Amino acid sequence: MQGEDVITEDVLIPYRAASLTELLSHFPEPPQSPSAARTSSPLSASVDEGKKWDSSPDRPSMFSKFKKKTGHLFDSTGGKKMSSPLMTKPRSESDYGRASPELVVTDTTSPATATSSENQLRQVKSVENMDRPNRPTSSSSLPSVFRTRESFDSGSSLEETNQWQAKTPSVRSSVSPLGQSNNIAELTKATEENNFDLLQKAFRGQLTSSEEEEEVENILKELPNGELNTTLGRLHTTTDPIASPKVPRDNKGGKKLVDLSRLRQDLKSSPTIKLSTVVFDFGKIEKIGQRLTNELLLTNTGKDKAKFKFKGGSSLGQYDISFEPSEGEIKKKGSQNLWVTIVPKVEADLNAVCYVEVENGMTYYFVLRANRDRKLFGSPIDTLETVDELGLVVPVVLVELKEMLLKNISSQTQPQLFSNDVDSNELAGAKKELYRGNNWNKNPHVAARLLKMWFEELPVRVMDAIPSSVLADSSDGTKACQFIHKQLPEPNHAIISWLVNLLIDLRDMNGRDSSICGGWGKVLTTEAEESCNQFIQHMVEGGKIEPST
Repeated sequence: MQGEDVITEDVLIPYRAASLTELLSHFPEPPQSPSAARTSSPLSASVDEGKKWDSSPDRPSMFSKFKKKTGHLFDSTGGKKMSSPLMTKPRSESDYGRASPELVVTDTTSPATATSSENQLRQVKSVENMDRPNRPTSSSSLPSVFRTRESFDSGSSLEETNQWQAKTPSVRSSVSPLGQSNNIAELTKATEENNFDLLQKAFRGQLTSSEEEEEVENILKELPNGELNTTLGRLHTTTDPIASPKVPRDNKGGKKLVDLSRLRQDLKSSPTIKLSTVVFDFGKIEKIGQRLTNELLLTNTGKDKAKFKFKGGSSLGQYDISFEPSEGEIKKKGSQNLWVTIVPKVEADLNAVCYVEVENGMTYYFVLRANRDRKLFGSPIDTLETVDELGLVVPVVLVELKEMLLKNISSQTQPQLFSNDVDSNELAGAKKELYRGNNWNKNPHVAARLLKMWFEELPVRVMDAIPSSVLADSSDGTKACQFIHKQLPEPNHAIISWLVNLLIDLRDMNGRDSSICGGWGKVLTTEAEESCNQFIQHMVEGGKIEPST
């Protein structure tokens, strides 16, 4: 502080947790218009100017009441005590009066005070609908940011204060000034709480959109079995059939306007059930078409009969799921055995969210899981797990091979990408890792060889459905292209289109190497091998194939 006793606005405003009574007495008169911008940035008004805070009832007052017993600041309009110890959002300049020159902002150097400051920042919660914040219950719980000029001169410097201020986060971010670990933990906790609230909403049957339903499914699918058991078990036992309403009170904060005893009675009379398990893990699937069944026990825990109905039991694409019985009624204090059956239709894992609805009650979620050893090579195409890539539905293994190929290809890649020999041990190791779903190799030639092996080992070649006469009579590939586009069934059409588009990309990346198109006839068809090679050559040179409509 050199020369004059002033405190700048940028130093004062971040510390919104003042609790000193004398500070309030030195607030000067605020501007008449709340939206009016200040013409002078330094807050340099002196006490000699004689401006005091006007607390008359005709004008709005930021701090017109102060309760000394608790140390809380109250709203001037209704005397309502706020719930947050710090301000939850930045205020405009017009919300603050000018500070007394006898008070200056200083740094906090003691470890105890630093700990107190950190604890205050950790208590920040988002309450954006609040009109004004509440202050801490005592000045001792605040960081010592307000001191007299004498303590300032004998203690910290303004530069140190500004450094401390620079570390002070906005209240919205809730980042600790001592690091971001607290912020990460708080965000994780907030996410878990939000997820649990959404799940409770789903259990009460209060989801209002398909986006919420999808989010609930994703939350449950991502949880491992242990956490899933804990979470669903907690939801089953703690969620009320209806949301507990907020109980309004009169202006004096005393009389309750809702009959809670009647509310509790209504909650207890709602039908409730208990599931014997919430996670069905069928383990490893041995073969496609294998029928696996598990038992589920439903117990009526309410005071009346419970009517139930299962949902999510229709065909889910890759598995057939059924419940026996799919609906029924359980008497008071009774129970009923049910059977859950799954039948795999393709080579894919099962992770399905199902639920049972109780009439006039809640929705009870549970998850079905199973896993299957991947059979990527030598299996019929219609038994493989598929994925949609750019409008073409193709087996997942092709997309994985493509990603590994494009990830590792470079300008140094040898020519004849699909024709070079690969070490057999390296090829076997890469194939083993591919079955495990791991990132298995950095050699693009290995990925290229495995891609050709996949087509070669199919029980029925992809282009065998195209008559050899069509391939032979089409010197420029026109007839074959028309046949593929109009008559070749799925998924063969999508796979051929996907392959041609990949070869075009590889040719462009590898200096327009025409050898990339060679040698495909013997792995795509059992007849007219040379004609098939010419067809692939024409297609790659002609341009990409669009998905069929």
